[in-house]
Amino acid sequence: MQLLTTVLSVSNSLAGARIIGKYPTAVCSGSVDVTRRFYVGILTSQKKKPCPLLRLALRFTVLYSFHKPGLVNRVIHRTCRHRQGLFRTMWTRMVETMEMFNVINYNFLVIIILLSPPILHAMGIATTARSDYQYEKTANLTLMLDDMLKGYDMRIRPGANGPPVNVDYDMYIVSGFDTITTTMQDYNIMAFIRQYWNDPRLVFNGTSRYSLNVNQRVLQNLWVPDMYIINEKSGELHDITVENKALRIYPNGDVLYSLRLSLTLACNMNLRKYPMDSQVCHMEMESYGYRTHDVVLRWKNETPLLKNEEIEIPEFVLHDIKTVQCVNVYSTGEFSCLRVYFFLRRIFDFHLIQTYVPSILLVVVSWVSFWINPEASPARVGLGITTVLTMTAQSTGVRETLPPVAYIKAIDVWMTTCLAFVFAALVEFALVNYVLTEKRQKEAKSLKKKVGIAASQRSRNGGIEIPVNLVSSPFTQQAAGREEEPPDSPTPYMTVPSKLTPRLIDRIARFVFPFSFIVFNAVYWPMCFYGYGEEKLPPQALHTDICSKTQ
Repeated sequence: MQLLTTVLSVSNSLAGARIIGKYPTAVCSGSVDVTRRFYVGILTSQKKKPCPLLRLALRFTVLYSFHKPGLVNRVIHRTCRHRQGLFRTMWTRMVETMEMFNVINYNFLVIIILLSPPILHAMGIATTARSDYQYEKTANLTLMLDDMLKGYDMRIRPGANGPPVNVDYDMYIVSGFDTITTTMQDYNIMAFIRQYWNDPRLVFNGTSRYSLNVNQRVLQNLWVPDMYIINEKSGELHDITVENKALRIYPNGDVLYSLRLSLTLACNMNLRKYPMDSQVCHMEMESYGYRTHDVVLRWKNETPLLKNEEIEIPEFVLHDIKTVQCVNVYSTGEFSCLRVYFFLRRIFDFHLIQTYVPSILLVVVSWVSFWINPEASPARVGLGITTVLTMTAQSTGVRETLPPVAYIKAIDVWMTTCLAFVFAALVEFALVNYVLTEKRQKEAKSLKKKVGIAASQRSRNGGIEIPVNLVSSPFTQQAAGREEEPPDSPTPYMTVPSKLTPRLIDRIARFVFPFSFIVFNAVYWPMCFYGYGEEKLPPQALHTDICSKTQ
């Protein structure tokens, strides 16, 4: 009984409260030193020495508080601040239970009270206190958010009567450029678009590192920039499993608004050097309703656009990205805008294997007819017609993958030239056949004259016979089956030089056709590859970061 009186006197002197039912408040109201002095006071204020077990417990508690004073004080302080009623009830019921069974032991009660900081820490009651603290913190954040939105007018931009709002942008391209359609002249990307601005109406108390992450539904009550994408053909805001939006508010009023979008954007391509071309596709963002004296769009830093390094484009190589700030001038005013230029270089290997090599082989195959006997007409005609039709089909297939444009493309020059070479080989055989036919007709006429002279001499000389080999000659039979033409009738064929023969024409073609094709390639390839991969920005973006467009 003397020990309990001593404890109560020390407790009342330190905190002004009874130890039973009021101990947590007494301990929590002081600092670590107060708690330590409370333990030491019990040990030093005893007139009679307590039992050895009590002294051992007191010394353990004092040593524990000296060893980890911050932990002890923090556990007791947080626990008592949020659960005073719980511990008051616990101590009271403990005493009542002990009195009910007449086994009250104040020495044991004091030991439990003094060992409460280590026990609480070991039992994890601090975690419960932290959970209650988080609950109270959440309630405070709800009240703070409600207080911020109270009287907030989302229809008015921040600082409506002051300078324009600076909205900074950065982007991260997750994937894209997998379907760059040449016929439709567009491309697809999926990107995170982040917007940053400051709204003084959203300022709240907090540290600089603290940010308030709120649900995207809060956006319905906040002002956000009215950015739109000028060259967008179609777009989609991802909504699986919820709308992919993020909103973050900082104590100084800075706002971060992030979106995840999939976009199909128009890209005006210059196909004059297709398929050795390089393209510059762009993405242009602009404020739709706010002019430059209300909203100014800016890039956030020197490298505002990043991309996933694992992006692989099937037909192109993305080797550079540039950003430009601009101002578009319309009849309704000047509007701030941002542009991103993607520099793309077409991969030529696919077209080399699929288009150029087959066409070269067809041209070379058409030259085989120069080595075929001129009298083998079916073989040469079949080879020439087959190569012409195959070349025409290949040319048609290539043109189907390209948009109808008003200018001539490099692939058009190639396919037309190859078709011309194949067709020229067929025309060469027509010339050879004509010369061969003309030579046969001349021989037939000459033979017919000889036969007529021989017949007249036989009739006069009575019995001179024509040689058998001469009579059985096909030219003799052909001449014999024709009527003699009038001597003054004009010949239906053009005059062929006597030295020009089918064999000579073929020998000339064997040299002229390959040489001409080699000369064509020597001119074609340097012109197509000149400047390959050296994409240039539009003229209005070459010399300044601010470009204008009047519409």
